[in-house]
Amino acid sequence: MLDAVLLPKAFYQSMSVSRRTFFCCACAVGLFNIGYPFLFVNYKALFVNRPTQALFYNAALTAALILVTGV
Repeated sequence: MLDAVLLPKAFYQSMSVSRRTFFCCACAVGLFNIGYPFLFVNYKALFVNRPTQALFYNAALTAALILVTGV
């Protein structure tokens, strides 16, 4: 499935950046795409006055969405 979504492997191998830099940039892109409209608008509904389990779940789901959107 990732072969259909991502660019060819040769494209990423020809890049002159390290994997760490690429990962950080992908996270930044995801943060800007998801973070601004999603977190700032829904922050209170997701993270304020919530039980601990819900906080961990919402934080993990948000981090996963940021990574997926960045990639």
